[in-house]
Amino acid sequence: MERLDISGRKACKLAGLSRSAFRRKPNRERVDDPDKALREKLRQWAKTHPCQGYRRAWADLRAEGWVVNRKKVQRLWREVVLESPGASPPEAPRDFYRPAGES
Repeated sequence: MERLDISGRKACKLAGLSRSAFRRKPNRERVDDPDKALREKLRQWAKTHPCQGYRRAWADLRAEGWVVNRKKVQRLWREVVLESPGASPPEAPRDFYRPAGES
């Protein structure tokens, strides 16, 4: 097949393809999940420390030698905790919604 001498923009327009889709790597060339090991480590940590939060998990990871951003641990922690069975967000106290002056 011979190569035509047209720009990528024009070729995408003729093919009816967006330029971002043209540049995107196929799935087989992408890395599956760069955070897979960290995600698994957080799952294990959450099982052994059910009353601790992401900040303690982050501190323990750093102590073990992981170089990881606190915000990344927080984001992954939300995903890991929400996908674990029986986990639910904390509820507000019952009298939180009671108007002032009533008892």
